[in-house]
Parts: sequence; C-alpha cells; structure tokens
Amino acid sequence: MPLTKKKLAIYTTGYIGQKPEALREIAKRLDARVLDIRLSPNSRAPQWRKPSLEVLLRKRYLHVRELGNLNYKGGDVRLADLSTGLDIVNDQLTAGFSAAILLCSCSSYDDCHRGDVATVLLDQGREVIEIMDWAEYLQELKEGHRHLFTN
Repeated sequence: MPLTKKKLAIYTTGYIGQKPEALREIAKRLDARVLDIRLSPNSRAPQWRKPSLEVLLRKRYLHVRELGNLNYKGGDVRLADLSTGLDIVNDQLTAGFSAAILLCSCSSYDDCHRGDVATVLLDQGREVIEIMDWAEYLQELKEGHRHLFTN
C-alpha cells in the first residue's frame, strides 16, 4: 500500500495570552517548525524571548527576521525582506517538517503583519490556517478532530 504524501500547511498564530508549553505540543503534533517572524525576538515576558524559545522548541524554532515588521511600533506594515523571508519559509517546508507555524506576539490576526505574510502565501497557493486559541486547538488535535491535510 503506497504511503499518502502530506500536503504542507502553514499555520499562523500570536502568543499573547497563550502558554509556551501549548505551542511546543502543537508543534510536535503537527510536526511543525515554529518560525518566529518578529523583527526582534525579544519580549517583556522572558518565556517569549528567543533563548527561551530555543530551549523550549529546540530544532523546531527558527527566528526569521526577514518577515518582521519594520514599523512594529506603529504605521503601515513594512516587512524587512519579504522575498528572502518567503524563501526561508519554503525551505523550511522541505527541510523534513510537515508544517510551519508563523509566530508573532499579536493576538489579532487582522491587526498583525502575519496577516500580510499569510495573504502572500495564500496568493502563492499555500494552505494557511490561523490558530487562535491554543488550548482549544490542542484539544481538537488530541481528539483527532484536526489533522494534516493529505493529497
């Protein structure tokens, strides 16, 4: 019986109000690499700083500054280097992972630069899924209601 090839999906999410351990579990269950698309991977909350995420997620973490918003303090979204950032995303999807999770701090997808990145990915024909409530999404994964897409 031939193996079913997984369709590579891209997820987006913001960490405000979420627990780091839930992100780790979601990434494991989706066989995903977390791509931190903040311009600077720092936070007032130490658990969301790059060194903490590297320890928590190990090989599943990668900071992609190129998809960070140069105007994160206000103004129109201006991505650092969209073309290079998209190349990095595409490379990650062929680097042994089944999915990628684009992570930033914003809780609202509509008011965040990750929505701009997702729009470009959708235009390229990619599957993009927003994860809003990590605990709820993780429960759905555990119950088998969520799964990776297959061809």
